[in-house]
Amino acid sequence: MRDHDNNCNSGTDNAGTGRRRVLALSGGLLTATALGSIGSASAEPSEIELTEDPGANSPGSGIAPADGWASTDWLTDRPLQVVRVTNLKAGGPGSFKHAVEDVDGPRIVVFEVGGVIDMQQQDIEAEEPDLFVAGQTAPDPGITITRTSGPGVEFDEENMLVQHIRSRPGTDIEYGEPADSMVVGDDGHNVIFDHCSVSWGSEENMSVNAGSASADITFSNNINGEGLKDTTGVVRDDGDDQRAYGTLVGNEAETTAILGNLYANNWRRNVRLKGGTSTVVASNVTYNVEAANRIGGGIDDPSARTSFVANAFRSGDESDFSFPFIYTGDETPIDLHVSDNDVEDSFQLLDDDAVDDGIIEVHDEPPLWPDGLTPVQDPFGQQLNTVGARPAQRTPIDERIVEHTIERGGTHIDSQDEVGGYPNLPETERELSIPSDPNDFTAWLQQHTRAVELPGETAPN
Repeated sequence: MRDHDNNCNSGTDNAGTGRRRVLALSGGLLTATALGSIGSASAEPSEIELTEDPGANSPGSGIAPADGWASTDWLTDRPLQVVRVTNLKAGGPGSFKHAVEDVDGPRIVVFEVGGVIDMQQQDIEAEEPDLFVAGQTAPDPGITITRTSGPGVEFDEENMLVQHIRSRPGTDIEYGEPADSMVVGDDGHNVIFDHCSVSWGSEENMSVNAGSASADITFSNNINGEGLKDTTGVVRDDGDDQRAYGTLVGNEAETTAILGNLYANNWRRNVRLKGGTSTVVASNVTYNVEAANRIGGGIDDPSARTSFVANAFRSGDESDFSFPFIYTGDETPIDLHVSDNDVEDSFQLLDDDAVDDGIIEVHDEPPLWPDGLTPVQDPFGQQLNTVGARPAQRTPIDERIVEHTIERGGTHIDSQDEVGGYPNLPETERELSIPSDPNDFTAWLQQHTRAVELPGETAPN
């Protein structure tokens, strides 16, 4: 069934709709050939001051990274170091861990290598602000991070944009240190995870660890699938064996937008919005989860405020029809707006008991809404081709998760070994010729984005 309480375009404007279309640069779209000549003609920069934001748009998706409350404006108001990742080692100079943990100051991280970064049971904790991880600059097959122990791959400061990265911790990590595949830490705010692929987390796959600073966070265009359900005795030692969680937004995290993602073959928390959170959940596809969206709990006050708009739910063999699509197991007050969600007739849309008891108050208009967000009304038809890291160059794991969603395949798993084990991808290298002119740099980076999001596009030299 599809609910039609309101065709929600709240807070939208024409500029918001226009900026998510195919990127228009001065003089029209720049071809890869033109960009190659730009790159080779300029001296290599160690620092650049951008005049145009290269990260706010997605050429391949109807959802843009800046469509939530998080902003990428910081990219144009301060000089940025250009930091190259030149090897696939777990640490040390030239590594990804070094680039995000040990380099101080505002920076954009680019990649001259592609393949698997085996973290050998270490974590990654980015705790310096003003970080843009441009995974789209890596040569095919891009960057996949494996075997990170808890907390996982964590981004824990202000102004962080992460694009086109895959993270798959799995079970071969430090015992007693369960990991999120990718997580916003306690001090993270103004953070965007866009076009990433996360799986095999032993906590959640992608989450917000709420602290006092947690606000303005966007998860957009990601693949979130195959969380690990029972890792007791392998990773976990606390007896709490049921996991396979998709996304947790922790207590009182504010202005979090979950937009245009795929949740597939996870057990629960697809998504979990705790007490005091303020969120919008729009244009996501959810497949074969036992329980989908739980709201409230953790604290008694203030209420959780959220809007669910234009999401699509598809059942599978593990789906439990006794859970409504949106439910609560607590008495925390909830202010909720729902409209245009496509939920199969076998499922109840809302927890009617909680509505009748006054725990959930349903509103005709969203309690809050990001300026400029226009939902994709058919996410199953439009988003599946565009989600995840490098959708134009998908690796077999992402291909499998999307195919399972379309064909109602797959199941919940306890280990990556049940689905073929850790990825074995080729190691590749490509020297980057980086323009020093700010306008040329923006065009160069946007063409890298086009090359991994749109079939037939080519990366610049």
